[in-house]
Amino acid sequence: MFDSHAKSFATASHLGPLTEAALHTLRDAAVDWCLFCRERDLYQSDHATALLVSPPHLRRARSALSSLGYATMPTGRDGTRHFVAYDPREDSWSMLSLVSELSFPSGSLPTVAAAGCLTRRRRAGAVYLLAPDDAFWYLLLHRLFDRQSVRPQDAERLLELVVEADGGGPIAGVIEPYLPSGWSPARILGHVRRAEWSVLATLGRQLRARWLRRHLVAASSSILLRRARRDRGTTTGGRPGISVTLLGLDGAGKSTLAKGLRDSFLVPTRSLYMGPYPASSFGASQHVPGLGLTLRLLRLWSRSAAVAYHKVRGRLVVLDRYVLDVLLPPPGHADLRTRTSHWVLRHALPAVDVVVLLDVPAEVAAQRKDEHTLAWLAERRRQYLDLARQSAGWHVVDANRDPEQVRRTVTAIVWHCYSTRGARGGRAPRR
Repeated sequence: MFDSHAKSFATASHLGPLTEAALHTLRDAAVDWCLFCRERDLYQSDHATALLVSPPHLRRARSALSSLGYATMPTGRDGTRHFVAYDPREDSWSMLSLVSELSFPSGSLPTVAAAGCLTRRRRAGAVYLLAPDDAFWYLLLHRLFDRQSVRPQDAERLLELVVEADGGGPIAGVIEPYLPSGWSPARILGHVRRAEWSVLATLGRQLRARWLRRHLVAASSSILLRRARRDRGTTTGGRPGISVTLLGLDGAGKSTLAKGLRDSFLVPTRSLYMGPYPASSFGASQHVPGLGLTLRLLRLWSRSAAVAYHKVRGRLVVLDRYVLDVLLPPPGHADLRTRTSHWVLRHALPAVDVVVLLDVPAEVAAQRKDEHTLAWLAERRRQYLDLARQSAGWHVVDANRDPEQVRRTVTAIVWHCYSTRGARGGRAPRR
């Protein structure tokens, strides 16, 4: 999954506008789908919403979700793909997991049960759900295959579902040939009704062994593939990360925004200070011609290498300032040494992916951080805005607002860039 701090998807009290719109869009696009969870769980969960989708309709589903601003986001060590979107009005992330095959153990060996489950789905208001019998067997088999045990919360749910379960559905039919002698779907239902979970746990170990023995080659290949993906260690399954630099007057809120992005952005986030100043930090080296600039470049190159590393890992890298600051006129008279230093710094590092200029009036900046005269701040603000008008792709954001509103605005900007970056393709995940 994504980083552990990410981040409420649909809100606890309702489905969320983006998720609700996505489900309506899928229905209008004639996509056959259904949810794995109960309707009430859908409104209470803070996790991704998992949908079973008919394989022939996957391309149509992707197109429909893309039209709403959803991006394909590979996540997790097993390469499971999700569709993710951000709603700045609700400040919430919507994540949909589209799967086209039911597999046991999870993500390993596919079955042919998906088509039958979609045929038997039931509509409940605005959503489609698995038929109770299919929901029962899906939950039970995942517990028996993946955990060889039944958790208390799963036991409660199974006892609810078993009332309507009959063992005649497509999932129960898939496992029947692998049951030990003397076992049948009807016998399993009886043990569930009597809540004999230890007996079922023993059955689960036997069933898993028989299943994997019959599919030894496929199971071994799946294990090796998942291990390779784990060892590769990518956090977003192949989608490259991006860098965003925050510019603006001292007091514009760059540090506050950087922290807000670290705490709330969906993917893992790192922040670095990348300002080209102050030269005074190199002390006596400034008395040796060229040494101060060299040390400054070495520091920036070192941090630039760190940025590249985090981007390869799929992370968002938030840069407080950047060498773009040298594009502004230097204070006072610029001698040849200063102009040369600025030229070198300007061309020494690669371009960043997103530039955000936090714009505040000089009076506001002076109140927040009293380090410069009002006249100096007003002139520096004018220079920043002139530079933004001359530079393609810069985003000027009104930072004279509540910091949370600023964060939402910038999150939407950064997410749009992140989500439109290329990612490796692949087939729909199994479940």
